[in-house]
Amino acid sequence: MTEDLTRYANDPVGFLTDVLGDAGAPYSKQAEMLEALVHHRRVSVVGANGSGKDWATARAMLWWLETRPDAAALTLGPTQRQVDEIVWREMREAYAAAADVLSGRMLRSAYRIDEQRFALGFSTNNALNIQGFHSEELLVVVTEAHAMPQLHMDAIKRLQPDRLLLVGNALSRDGEFFASHHAKRNLYHRIAISAFDTPNFTGEDGGRRGMITPEYVEEYAADYGEDHPLYAASVLAQFPDSLDDSLIGREAVESAMERGEPSPPAPLPEGEGSQTHLSPGERSARDSAAGEGGCHSERSAAESRNLSGDGPAEGGPVYIGVDVARFGFDKSAICVRQGERVLSVRSFERMDTMRLVYEVLGTVADTGATAVFVDEGGVGGGVVDRLRELGAPVYGVHFGGSAQRPTRFYNRRSEIFWELRRLLNDALITLPRDEELAGQLLGLRYDISSSGQVRLEGKPEMRRRGMPSPDKADALALAFLVPPSLGIWTGAEPFLRDPPPKPHILGLGYDRPPPFSEDVDPDDDGGASANRFRVW
Repeated sequence: MTEDLTRYANDPVGFLTDVLGDAGAPYSKQAEMLEALVHHRRVSVVGANGSGKDWATARAMLWWLETRPDAAALTLGPTQRQVDEIVWREMREAYAAAADVLSGRMLRSAYRIDEQRFALGFSTNNALNIQGFHSEELLVVVTEAHAMPQLHMDAIKRLQPDRLLLVGNALSRDGEFFASHHAKRNLYHRIAISAFDTPNFTGEDGGRRGMITPEYVEEYAADYGEDHPLYAASVLAQFPDSLDDSLIGREAVESAMERGEPSPPAPLPEGEGSQTHLSPGERSARDSAAGEGGCHSERSAAESRNLSGDGPAEGGPVYIGVDVARFGFDKSAICVRQGERVLSVRSFERMDTMRLVYEVLGTVADTGATAVFVDEGGVGGGVVDRLRELGAPVYGVHFGGSAQRPTRFYNRRSEIFWELRRLLNDALITLPRDEELAGQLLGLRYDISSSGQVRLEGKPEMRRRGMPSPDKADALALAFLVPPSLGIWTGAEPFLRDPPPKPHILGLGYDRPPPFSEDVDPDDDGGASANRFRVW
């Protein structure tokens, strides 16, 4: 009679150590992979060559099946060789070390405990073959995930696995695996294993045979150079910071979010002790001195600069960007910013336009916003009309309309996002820590037409390559417009040769500030009442 191993359901490292002991113990990064499957539904691991990813993956399959009474598991890869000769070879070796305590029967690429409790490994050229595998406790492992076609990944997700583990190298610039570390990073728990994290570099466990070595890394550096993308992928487990066609790089987004994080409190002067030991007068004198001294004289990231150029430098007017989706797969989003600082970004799923109007009005009332920019394409036009009817300070913006600099930009959306790109690259924007927003910004791509126009990739194209709709990113871009002319150019690109933008965008039909901001005779109660902002 086999041993009851369900006590290890939340202890994969214990399972490997106690049950598969002779098959080897995981090193720290492999243990991190295994433990992530306990707490996260989706896990994506990008690793250097020879970092032990498949070793851990194979043992994760045995742990999953042996510790759950209703478990099933699948291993899929782009080639049958990858499945049979790498992952399942590791699984067969682990099974051989503990066959007397395990309850299943091992075949070349299958492991069966009973009819409902099994693991299979396979590759297919047809995504339709990835169906019919259902279990309340289904683990799906995708090996060489960077090479798995997106159609196959979509089919895998339709299985609704309880756990999904992607394992691969940073060699692909497209597909689900790349997106799991970029545009879909908020949906995955991400782990990176560089060569320098492995035992032959850290000295953990005295090193490991068969894993990447310092000699291999030196040869790779000599062959390609340490700044080559292949070195970054194969040794450092790093995707390129920015692809050739990426609109915004990872470093620019991360820096903007780091600036938005609270600064740690300034250390007390040596010997002063806790702040509670200071009298109010002493504390005030110390704080004043800190404000005047060299180490605290620079502007804090929390202090806003007004990019519009009107109003005071500190604080400044509040602007709101709204992307409208209504029903469907996309979401509506509202972004609020004051000066350089984004105060909040929210998205709403399956929200009708009137409910969205209510949310916008509430946001205006809460923040005192002086302008709301709404994408009026599609159903957005109705939101603009209703907000104007209610006296909100709204401006309609047609993303698909003509650019202010038409010889350089394909449409207005491309132009607006190109300016957002500049603001991020020049560290002029502070963002909140929002992984969904970060992923959407990193997923944006563009191309240059034969006539030299910058064209931002459209939402339908993004959906075809498995990317989520950039709803929060669109709202962010809209929030950084500036009234009353919707001008977006806070700086100048040296390569732009178009005439300066027109003072007003006549093509929109909204070339004047909305009625609420027109001069009103203070003695005319009727006029004041007519132009007063109302929240219904």
